[in-house]
Amino acid sequence: MKKLFLPLLCMTAICTVQAQTFTAMTYNIRYDTKSDAPFHWDARKKAAAVMLKKEKPSLLGLQEALIHQVQFFDSILYDYGRVGVGRDDGKSAGEFSALYYDRTRFELLDSATFWLSDTPSRPSMGWDAACKRVVSWAKLKDKKSGKVLFAFNTHFDHKGKEARMNSAKLLVEHIKSTASGYPVIVSGDLNATVEDAPIQYLLNQGILKNSRDCTDTRKGPDITYHDYGRVQGGVIDYILVSPELKVVENKILDAPIDGMFLSDHNPVKVKLNYEK
Repeated sequence: MKKLFLPLLCMTAICTVQAQTFTAMTYNIRYDTKSDAPFHWDARKKAAAVMLKKEKPSLLGLQEALIHQVQFFDSILYDYGRVGVGRDDGKSAGEFSALYYDRTRFELLDSATFWLSDTPSRPSMGWDAACKRVVSWAKLKDKKSGKVLFAFNTHFDHKGKEARMNSAKLLVEHIKSTASGYPVIVSGDLNATVEDAPIQYLLNQGILKNSRDCTDTRKGPDITYHDYGRVQGGVIDYILVSPELKVVENKILDAPIDGMFLSDHNPVKVKLNYEK
């Protein structure tokens, strides 16, 4: 009987870890822009569908998704729910920072979108930004572990230096006021490298860590923006997590599918479980 006990105990521990493990992905899909030919959206969307079918992220944050692109993802991610609105009118106009969650794994408890500006409750431009920018978030209950977590998805401005810094500060404020005490995941194209002030601010508040830097299992190159293979722009797409989450693996997906780029950015996928 004693000989059986230890293997059974080990199997129980392994099953518990597996039950708590889930994945998150951030993916700037690039706008549907005809001038991107031969890598325009109609040419790339099949590759996107193939990748997502293979990777099956538990959580997926999109950036640069226009309404018809969102509707495409709705049609292929039929086991997923979605939160998020168009940034231009709070409905369907402009870019979505859409957040998808696997309904077989998570139950949606609450969600909202706020604008990265001095008037975050309504569609508005922030500071020196070139565009309206939003954060969409979801409060989710993990059906396997019973834990509740918050996921935030965003796209910081590509031109406004002040806007990126203030966006980081506003995001931290909302995490502290909305998600304090819960595990937190932030996904997004932040248009800044890890050395830049907005990322340093996010990482120095004691609430978030860079998933790329806190695991020994790092896959793929340290490049997320590449402009369809024309540049090596470093890492500007992130999944940041709170200390309650352990990063098992961080993977930057850089392989084209059937010769087609997934976007002008590489998606980032992380494997996570709960620290406590």
